[in-house]
Amino acid sequence: LVDMGMYIGLTGISVRTEESIEVVKKLPLENLMLETDAPYGHIRQTHPSWKYVKTMIPAKPKDKYDPNSPVKERNEPCYMQQVLEAVAGVKEMSTEELAAHAYENTMKLLNIKEA
Repeated sequence: LVDMGMYIGLTGISVRTEESIEVVKKLPLENLMLETDAPYGHIRQTHPSWKYVKTMIPAKPKDKYDPNSPVKERNEPCYMQQVLEAVAGVKEMSTEELAAHAYENTMKLLNIKEA
């Protein structure tokens, strides 16, 4: 897919096993996109990539819904920071550098020109 110029979307699921982490390490930055894959697939403490996650986001059980808090066990867009941190850690780079690549790739994919 990469040889065909396609982009690869990485989520929390993309870094949940040692095998998948090895694949992510080999993917070129020019083909990476980041996403949460909401509502499923958040990064769990049992995943090997958890060690790279720095941003803790407290969540509440569904029966204690709070509009200012994500629902426990549900992946939500606010977890994008954790995906960024995990993938940056796996690729041994800063979150700022990875975010810049992801932004540039998004702009190219959507054919958006900077003003």
